[in-house]
Order: sequence, then C-alpha cells, then structure tokens
Amino acid sequence: MITDKVGNGYTPAYEQLAEEFLGWGTPGSYHAERPRILEIGAADGAGMEYFRKVFSTDEVYGVDIDPTRADIPNVTIADQADPGLAWALLPLPSPWDLIVDDASHQAGPTVRTLDNLWPTLRPGGYYVIEDWNYVQAASMWNLLAPVLFGRWSRYQYQGDVYNGAPFIGELSDVDSVRVQHGLIIIRKCGEPG
Repeated sequence: MITDKVGNGYTPAYEQLAEEFLGWGTPGSYHAERPRILEIGAADGAGMEYFRKVFSTDEVYGVDIDPTRADIPNVTIADQADPGLAWALLPLPSPWDLIVDDASHQAGPTVRTLDNLWPTLRPGGYYVIEDWNYVQAASMWNLLAPVLFGRWSRYQYQGDVYNGAPFIGELSDVDSVRVQHGLIIIRKCGEPG
C-alpha cells in the first residue's frame, strides 16, 4: 500500500517528528515508550503502516467513518465529528503522542475533532491537520484563529457540524503552531512524560 503522505510531500515533516519522538527513549529523555499514534481518516490503513515504519512503533491506531474498514487491525469505526469520539476511543491505550487528522478536510468536523481529542494528547505531543489547503480560506481562519489565539472564536455554534461554523471551546495549552504546505502542526505545552 502506498500512502498519499509521500505524494503530498509530508514525509520530511513526519521524519522530523519521528527523530524527535525516537529521541525520547534516550538516556535523560522524558519518554521511554514508543510513541502512540492515532490517525483520523485511516482509509485503507496505508497511513497507519507508514507511521509504524517511520516512528518505529506498533502503537498505531486509526478511526474511519467507513464501516467496510472494520476489518483493518486497530481501526475504530466512528465519525470524526461525533462529540463522543473520545469516549469511543477509551478502550485504546492513551494518551496519544501524535494525532493526525486526515479525515473530512472540512473545517467544521476538523475543529470538532480537535476540540474533542486535544485533551487526549500527551503534554509535548503533536496534533497534525493534513490537507488544510483543501478547506476554504474563511473556514480555515475559523480553524486557525482559536489555535493561534488560545481560544475558539466567540461565535455560538449553530446548525450542522459540517457547515464550518466555529463553536466555543478552549485550547489554552498550545506551545507552538507550524503551518506549511498542506500541514498544520500544533505542539501541546509541556514535556512528554
């Protein structure tokens, strides 16, 4: 299986993160375990296999909305915008060191997923939103503004989660945000531990 992460040019960013994660297990580092990775939008599992190889870990899990993906090992069938997504993932080992959102590429569900799963990310971990350049500019601002300013825009959330409207929430523990070709890489404050 070939993942689109290669064709989209994301491999240098993931290889850089992998170097950082693999350094966690060295003497004096904060984290002796292999990283735990969650990919939202697992599709055929090629991305999960890519993460296993690059991050040298078997602790890779996925979420996909398509029930035909249920036969892929470590994939949970769920909608990324479901407010109960974090609860659906409770049987899995967490907190996560890396969460990758490669699902709908729509601002509404992407923001909902970030809001729901951010608390499950380990301090010092990374949350990556792939293919952000597929989202309309105004919707993307609604997604980025809360991260950059540490809180969601002050609009009341109304209507369907797929309409792109932001909702009230808070991300007060963002350490850094990198925006690059197709990727938004958000680091959570704190040291891995």
